[in-house]
Amino acid sequence: MNTVKFQTVGNFLFKMNEKGAITAVDTRRKIENKIIELRDNTELIRAFVPNSGTLKMVTPNLVKLPGVSTIKSDSLEKGKNQIITAIRVAFANHATSEVAVSQLVYSNAKADMPAGLQNSVLVIKQNGKTLVELPVSDFVSPADQSDSAYKELSAFVLLKEEVPFEVEIEVPTGSVIGTEKSYIEVAMKGMATFDK
Repeated sequence: MNTVKFQTVGNFLFKMNEKGAITAVDTRRKIENKIIELRDNTELIRAFVPNSGTLKMVTPNLVKLPGVSTIKSDSLEKGKNQIITAIRVAFANHATSEVAVSQLVYSNAKADMPAGLQNSVLVIKQNGKTLVELPVSDFVSPADQSDSAYKELSAFVLLKEEVPFEVEIEVPTGSVIGTEKSYIEVAMKGMATFDK
C-alpha cells in the first residue's frame, strides 16, 4: 500500500469534511469519529460516442453493469464519496454494433485516438460547479508508456454521495471521431469512502 498517498487522500477527506463539503450528515459523523473506511476505487463509464456535439456519459438512466459502468444513475450511492486522484480517457471502435461495449479493447495511445477526440474536452461537474475541464489531449498516453496510463491530477477532486454529477465529452463541431462504431471510456481512479 502507498501509505503516503493514503495519508494524503485521508487528510484531504478530513479537510473537506471540516469545510462542510461532505453534506451527508451520517457520513460527516462517521468521518469525524473515524469509523469510515477509505480504500482504492475506480469509477468506470463506457459509452457509444457521436461524431460531434456533447456526449453525456452519466445520465439518470445509467445502468450499473460490469465492464460498462460502475455507476448506477447519475450519483454515487449513500456513504460513497469518491476522491479522484487520476483519470483515464480511452477509445475503442469496432466495425459492427454486435460486439458488446465491455468486450472491446480501450486504448489511450496517441496512435489509437482520433484527432477529433484528442481535440475534445472532458468536463466533470457536480452541483453546478465544474470540477474538471481538461482537453482530452491531456489524457493521451505518450509513446513510451503503456496505453493504460492514467493522468495524475494536480488537485484531488471530490465526488459527493447522492448528489447528481455530470461527465461529458465536448466534441468539436464538425469533428469525425470514427467511421466505425466508436466508444469512449472515462475511468476515475482514486479512493472512496465505505462503511466499515
